[in-house]
Amino acid sequence: MLSADLWTGTLCLANPVLEAQSRAYIECPAKVFYPESRSARPQRGSHPECVIRTVLTKLEVAISQLRLSIALFMEEREHISVITLAGAAEEILGKIAASANLTPALNRRAEGARQLHVALWGNDPGDKVFKALKNKTRNELKHLSSGVPLAIGLERECIRMLDRAVENYRLLHKRAAIFVVQYERRREILRRKPRDPQAFPQGLKPWQSGR
Repeated sequence: MLSADLWTGTLCLANPVLEAQSRAYIECPAKVFYPESRSARPQRGSHPECVIRTVLTKLEVAISQLRLSIALFMEEREHISVITLAGAAEEILGKIAASANLTPALNRRAEGARQLHVALWGNDPGDKVFKALKNKTRNELKHLSSGVPLAIGLERECIRMLDRAVENYRLLHKRAAIFVVQYERRREILRRKPRDPQAFPQGLKPWQSGR
């Protein structure tokens, strides 16, 4: 059963299980119309300022971004968009996980890098510098930043960002959606795939290249 909250312009669902789902309503300057009430729904074009609004949770937004980024990656298309979408999803899912006292993927990776740095060099720069390094490509693609041309291993950066986003997703879900499982299967295949010998200078092995 649905009811309308005219003050907030949102739908109130009697079933709490459904409250996490997206809701849509049509808002006009003089009145709010709800799609479940067909008699109150304005005709298309009846008011030039009528707009359809959808109320989304942040979790829904992140999952939508992650789903599309994985779909594009699986089709080997639009790697730049994959990185940007997966990065946005990773950030939202990470903040939701942190609010639930869980350790987001970025924090875990940055802390590991910080500990390694301390063990090797003896000084502690903190984890912020490592977070910035791990988000450098995402930020360069999302903002003007330095403004200089970029040299990026696109597939590698896609995988890094998707891995982080999926790790955060897994923190929040006991059972993964099909699109997440499909990515994880593809990821495992790529992990086993030998690197292209042409990617390394003659005479150097992959582990000697410094990559």
